[in-house]
Amino acid sequence: MYTIDNKQSTGMGASVLYKLIIVDDEKRARDIVAKYIEQHNLGFEVAGCFSNGYEALTFLQSHKVDVVITDIKMPVMSGLELTKNIYKAMPGCNVIIISAYSEFEYAKKAIEYNVLNYIVKPINVKELIKTLEVLKNRLDEMHIREDNYLETITILREQFFTDIAMGGMNENDIPKRFEMLEFPFPLEELAGVFLSIKIIGLNDYMETRWKYGKERFGTALLNILKKRYNIQDIYNISQNDNSFVFIIINKDNLEVSQSISDCIEDIKNILKIDIIIEENYSFRNICEISNTAFGLQNEKEKIKLLVSYIKSSDLNSAKTLLTNLVSSKLDNKKEIEDFLLKLSIVFQNAGIMNRQPRLGNIDYSNHSELVNILVDKIMSSLHLDSYNGEDGIIQKAKKYIMENYNRDITRDEVAEYVYLNSAYFSRYFKQQTGENFYDYVVSVRMKNAVKLLLESEKIGEIVEKVGYRSRKHFLKVFKEYTGYTPMEYRKHVLKLEDSGYEEQE
Repeated sequence: MYTIDNKQSTGMGASVLYKLIIVDDEKRARDIVAKYIEQHNLGFEVAGCFSNGYEALTFLQSHKVDVVITDIKMPVMSGLELTKNIYKAMPGCNVIIISAYSEFEYAKKAIEYNVLNYIVKPINVKELIKTLEVLKNRLDEMHIREDNYLETITILREQFFTDIAMGGMNENDIPKRFEMLEFPFPLEELAGVFLSIKIIGLNDYMETRWKYGKERFGTALLNILKKRYNIQDIYNISQNDNSFVFIIINKDNLEVSQSISDCIEDIKNILKIDIIIEENYSFRNICEISNTAFGLQNEKEKIKLLVSYIKSSDLNSAKTLLTNLVSSKLDNKKEIEDFLLKLSIVFQNAGIMNRQPRLGNIDYSNHSELVNILVDKIMSSLHLDSYNGEDGIIQKAKKYIMENYNRDITRDEVAEYVYLNSAYFSRYFKQQTGENFYDYVVSVRMKNAVKLLLESEKIGEIVEKVGYRSRKHFLKVFKEYTGYTPMEYRKHVLKLEDSGYEEQE
């Protein structure tokens, strides 16, 4: 378990504070170690102190703890017995033994139970510091890897459902993609519901009542749905203006469908806003979903997804979705020509097409052949050789962020600007820049906040100038990012006089 460490960081970037407990039957020994750790900002928070192994084990069974510092000889349950239980049932918990006993048998048992270090009393402070520093570095590395994995797998799963719902995935490809994404349930149980939620008066609500940024509103809806239903998984797969489309994965999809009125009441009561469940579609098997069965028919979104496939070099998905789009335009010749013109303009702006494909003499009466001809002509007109390094899309996105960080911008808005599907843009941005979209925007805002601090701007003015509507939220993000409040940062890092500045904060 970890929390943001607001004391540790001395520069840009949030640090992590890990949970630690101390187990020793001598109160003085417990107090000394606890006081030392808390005073020296070693990256650990003392979550509890216990006089024997049984008390500590009881606590560990209901609390996630990263580190246990324990004595060996204690009443009720010894430190070695506690360590044995941790070794068997809590593999993510690290143990450091501090004991007055240095006998070989104790050390041998400690090695057997994978103890991080065995420190003999009286405590060698330098050895304890070194042990905790090594452990902190190891936990930080694990934390970064876990965060990167969770972020990547969430985006890929979101893409998976977006591809299916918008007709960009061949049914035969679903099982293989599903297996690669390591879902915590079998494909046969991938039943559920699509919910389309329309927010009444969203723009006004955002301007007058919502204080946490547009990016967080979709997450708030998702969390309410999670709380309402006993679901296996949920993803926000589409957002357009004031509508959000979620896919809820749940074996008992009837329970979800029958509880829509409860869902509406939950959202109204928690967010204090009116909504409409615009449409919902239940499915027993994800492989059954066809593009016509569920109404994700927004052509603009599909074209953005098509561009995303091409930019990601996923030409099979591009061809599948393009076939779907062309097939819907066969009513008359003019509709086809208008669509091709629109597509050519978008592709040229995205830098993936040099010219509009030449149609020549085509038999418009043979629909099945017409689709194949048009798709082949469009695909052959693409150029796909300029996507190494940070390309024009990322440069354009960064420029847009730099010009608009002073207002409430979202991932969807920037994706819309560069004409990519939002989920694919998120992954593409991370691949090209090495950091996720949200972290990049926060870093731009915080660096500019520091510049304004250097110019002695007031906190209220800084909050507005770097794109936050809530002073409280800005202060929280600033402290997570720098490790300081603005006043502390100004005084300790920028080394500026703080006369009168406390009042502003």
